[in-house]
Amino acid sequence: IGKPEGQDLETLCLTCHRDTQTMFSSRSVHSGADVTCVSCHNIHTADPLQPEMLQKAANQLCASCHSSAAGSFNQPFGHRLDRGGMQCVSCHNPHGGAGEASLKVDRSGDTACVSCHAEKRGPFVFSHVTGSTGDCLSCHTPHGASNPMALTRSRVDQLCLECHSPMGNTLGSQPPSFHNVNTPRYQNCTTCHVMVHGSNTSPMLLK
Repeated sequence: IGKPEGQDLETLCLTCHRDTQTMFSSRSVHSGADVTCVSCHNIHTADPLQPEMLQKAANQLCASCHSSAAGSFNQPFGHRLDRGGMQCVSCHNPHGGAGEASLKVDRSGDTACVSCHAEKRGPFVFSHVTGSTGDCLSCHTPHGASNPMALTRSRVDQLCLECHSPMGNTLGSQPPSFHNVNTPRYQNCTTCHVMVHGSNTSPMLLK
């Protein structure tokens, strides 16, 4: 018969690993990208240092294809791989996560971010980002950034005005900013709005 390869080998693997089959076929960014089981796994390995029968350490394996994402971890702000157990698979499910880019999502529908940043989880009486108009990635660059707090913008007011614009035509423009943001005193929004992830006491996220 010969050794199965490609999709034939994948089909063979999934006859036993049925829990992986649905995720991989419907959710994984790897599905349909010429990535099969043996692209990452060595089915004959007996190396105890390589769990899940991986060909190499998970972070190295991901970086071999995702070089741009791997390089972004060298930015001054953001996460650090292999520090505190942080791995690519801490946030992404290579077989298919429920979120965009195969991100893991917990039972409550929250992203993998709150698995570590539990204080940002909520629920809050007054929520800021609810998921309907954005999520953690609306403001933060998860792998690494040149901006403090891994923000997507270098200035806080620029980031806030992406949604809270007085122009009224941006995402989530209610409530718009009523400050004159051309004035330096109003250009660091978080000086006053300190509970930017959500507050239990202030609808304006002031405390």
